Amino acid sequence: MSPSVSPALPPIPADFELPPRLKVDGPLIRKPNGSEFHPVGVSWGSWGKNFVGDAEANQAIGCNLIRDLLRLWGLYGSAEIDALDFNAYAFISRSHLQKFIEELQWITGAGMWAGPAIDSNCAQSGTQNADMRRHCDPYGVFGSAGRNIYSDRPMLKVFCGMWQSLARILRTMLRIAWYEIHPEPLPGRGPEWAPLLRDVQRQIIEAIREVDKDTPILLGARNAYDASLLDEVYMPDRNDVIYTGNVLSGRMTNPEKLAKALDDMERFRDRHGVPVWWNQYGRRTGQDRDLAHMRSALTQTNARRIGFAWWQNAQNSTDPDEYALRYPDGEGGWITKQNEVDCLTEFLQAARHATPAN
Repeated sequence: MSPSVSPALPPIPADFELPPRLKVDGPLIRKPNGSEFHPVGVSWGSWGKNFVGDAEANQAIGCNLIRDLLRLWGLYGSAEIDALDFNAYAFISRSHLQKFIEELQWITGAGMWAGPAIDSNCAQSGTQNADMRRHCDPYGVFGSAGRNIYSDRPMLKVFCGMWQSLARILRTMLRIAWYEIHPEPLPGRGPEWAPLLRDVQRQIIEAIREVDKDTPILLGARNAYDASLLDEVYMPDRNDVIYTGNVLSGRMTNPEKLAKALDDMERFRDRHGVPVWWNQYGRRTGQDRDLAHMRSALTQTNARRIGFAWWQNAQNSTDPDEYALRYPDGEGGWITKQNEVDCLTEFLQAARHATPAN
């Protein structure tokens, strides 16, 4: 039996016509009308730094999906980013939930699909560094395992309840592509953690399925979405799962590592006949000033027909060498990396044109 929460919202009426959802069809994702959907876009990964105009701008350059993250229970550089609130319904701050839904409405209102995620540094590990250990496990009782949803099972029930409550709300919204249930799990953890990860993912899915039978699930492997480990989380009994991984600076700027990651994803897809997708695909600008790595990585993933969300749309810091298509100028304005936007536009549109009706 999956962990449940007492609904604070009235049940959806039996005669309510729910919006249609994407469907998994072997290695393909299909739209409600049956045509193939090849998701390509960007990630909105910096809380509070994406605006209504971004949705329209992202759609204009060729995005058909935006990955949007709600962050809670972790250290994110600013306390205002963390949405965890034990006094709120489902322990999600009301103001954060309202803003998250508003962002999803901006995305879907611009004609794109939205990929919501609940991202939690504590839930995924809680051991990333000394400060994170102290934040996630303030009493220091969980030892080397850290406090997370693997070691603290009551917190897993809380996390399942969060997802169940959010899914209950989002099921009534148009163009919700999938639920990314547990981003970048278990960074740096070994294979002994794989069975625990599978159990956690199944419990979250079961909680969601109590209120939403239709919206696909996006999930990935341990070691922070390591594509080489996807076999550990493969669920042959389910036909509603899309599998994911990521490629960031350490891989994208290393041709050998990039080729291996792409091989891993493609082989997993072809071996099991399931859809795959890069949820974070990007590199730091300072490590690729001539865009050679960006162009090569986008060329290769398009050639293999693996969709992606470029990391990322906007960043928190004023450092021009970091990830993101635009960054704050420190005086209330924004600076756009136009050469990167132009490059991304070329490959977004090429990916969509290769798929009819996309």
